[in-house]
Amino acid sequence: VSTQSTGRIMELKDNVQSSPLHVRTPLIYSAPLSKLAERPVYLKLENTQPSGSFKLRGIGNSCQIAVKNGATHLICSSGGNAGMATAYAAKRLGVRATVFTMDGL
Repeated sequence: VSTQSTGRIMELKDNVQSSPLHVRTPLIYSAPLSKLAERPVYLKLENTQPSGSFKLRGIGNSCQIAVKNGATHLICSSGGNAGMATAYAAKRLGVRATVFTMDGL
């Protein structure tokens, strides 16, 4: 590993945030579902995550660990919510990402 590469890896490690990449999402009471269930029902609005789904919680954590351990390029095989979460995490962490999708997507 060259000195330049080592410097870049250290810079990337400094970019890894100690806080999670996901945000706190609202929890709202649902009157119709509560009536139907005959008990209080609350909805956790994970669609308000920056990547659009709950996937950012786990994938963001995995990406942070990978970058902290020296990864400079993240690879994902999903064009759906997991792919979106990986791309978002890579951007926030300052590394490259490649997301593979199936033909036709």
